[in-house]
Amino acid sequence: MAGWIVILAVSAILYVLLMVLVMPRVFLASGFSDMRPKEECLKSYVDSDGRSSVFAPDPAIRKYIKQYVLSERNGRKVMVCKIDPALSYLEFDVAVFDGSGVAVTVLRVREIIENRGFTSALELPEETVYASIILLRADGRKFAEEKSAARVSRGRIALYTLASSILTVLEILCIKFCLSNMLGGLFVESFMTSPVVVLMTAVLCVVAVAINVACTVAYFVYINGKGAARPGDDKR
Repeated sequence: MAGWIVILAVSAILYVLLMVLVMPRVFLASGFSDMRPKEECLKSYVDSDGRSSVFAPDPAIRKYIKQYVLSERNGRKVMVCKIDPALSYLEFDVAVFDGSGVAVTVLRVREIIENRGFTSALELPEETVYASIILLRADGRKFAEEKSAARVSRGRIALYTLASSILTVLEILCIKFCLSNMLGGLFVESFMTSPVVVLMTAVLCVVAVAINVACTVAYFVYINGKGAARPGDDKR
């Protein structure tokens, strides 16, 4: 009995590690594999509110976005850009990097400037250490394609969803095998092949895969659209 409990616990831990740490890097981070943080850190400082770092963006866009500050405020990561005071509208992508320099996501920002010379505070993911700005529009001038190539493609999202669904089914079958050996006693084989148990396992697999697909789709719809409904958005 104790041996099967250990196997069950180890399989659950491996499942969580693969789903949370390994598979996103294999299937999703590779969508940003050609991206690296290019911004120059001008200075870092600590005040009563937390730690902040001032960056200079790509020289090609400094006419419009002079600097930006990444700050930690009450456990939240936020970014504010210092911009040309003459600007009234900006559209840009923010590529978010973790401490190892791997890009983890890209946020789209569309903003009508209300505080002249500065953008509104943009909340970033918790793992943010660096960020790169990809300028798309400044007032009437267009700088890049409307759809940033940095975003995770639908194909990679589909691969991640398929792989995570297969892993989920395998974990459910592993749980079934362990519980059968723990509870079935001398009748393990008949317990595992019982029509009721097989039906329950099949239903559980279908439900788990459906939840996994729904959560994955909802997450990427949210991530790819984040920043599109901020205060001052022109809704175009």
